[in-house]
Amino acid sequence: IDFKNEEIVLDLIRYIRNKEPQKGITLMSVPLPKHKLRLYKEAGITDVSFNIEIFDQGTAEKIMPAKSTFNREYYFNILKSSKEIWNHYGDVRTIIMVGFDRYENLLTNISYLNKIGVQPVLSVFRPLKYSELANNLPPTNEYLYKLYNDCLGIIAPNNLGPKCKLCKNNTLSL
Repeated sequence: IDFKNEEIVLDLIRYIRNKEPQKGITLMSVPLPKHKLRLYKEAGITDVSFNIEIFDQGTAEKIMPAKSTFNREYYFNILKSSKEIWNHYGDVRTIIMVGFDRYENLLTNISYLNKIGVQPVLSVFRPLKYSELANNLPPTNEYLYKLYNDCLGIIAPNNLGPKCKLCKNNTLSL
């Protein structure tokens, strides 16, 4: 990760925090190194989202090669470390793209996220016309409904994210 502009980013976070002390400030980025997490919390970040998107490493490397330079274990470690700093449920999230992982793999990893206190946010794959994945089929509504209910059974009494109501328009939320 290139941190040459990090001080500018931290100054901007502090500026926003000073102007709007009650507002939430979310950091959504590639995973920060563990030793950097507290800097962002102290600057005023109220919650973080480090998005795994695809659990299967091989599939992730094929679909999103640049982002896959961070392996899944690294993501899980940073999410766990983040949970030690931002300790309310929903303050540490990860987006999961539904439509690439096997069903059981999704449930296993969502169960693990729940165990470490990280809120999963399910985002449904919808292929874009003329893209490389245009011919891939999206998950069916039946599949999504079953997955949603199975996930609720795993994470209860917690809930699927995101906590932002406006952000729910592109996630699997009811």
